[in-house]
Amino acid sequence: MLQRLLPSRPVRLLAVVGLLAVLAVPACGNSESSSSTTLPPVPESDYVDQTGKAEITIQAVDNSYRSQYTKVSPGTKVTFENRGRNPHNVIAVQEGQFTDIPTDKFQPGDSGTITVPDTPGEVPYYCSLHGTPRAGMVGRLLVVADK
Repeated sequence: MLQRLLPSRPVRLLAVVGLLAVLAVPACGNSESSSSTTLPPVPESDYVDQTGKAEITIQAVDNSYRSQYTKVSPGTKVTFENRGRNPHNVIAVQEGQFTDIPTDKFQPGDSGTITVPDTPGEVPYYCSLHGTPRAGMVGRLLVVADK
């Protein structure tokens, strides 16, 4: 009688495997953490050259930054202006590269300023409302040593 109530061995095995698969998914989580995100390459020719300037402005419009890729000198002050109809934010992909500009301080018409690091390298950023570190509303600063 008990044999009739219990599923067959193959069915039990499938149930166990399915349960383990479901339990494993949350452990994988969102792999786009700030420390492990691998970004697609951007050719240097796609960057707008703003080197030698102490201050520059980048516009956040609806679902894009203009210019999206900007080459700057170390220590440049970058002002982001929200020229769109929607709220945005500016989030550093690599934690600690600059202080994020949060959504509550970056509504339409608002602006916020960051200072890029003094060391050469890429400074990727994104709007978490309209993108991810890898796609959507993304941008990068390429900090290059002055010539």
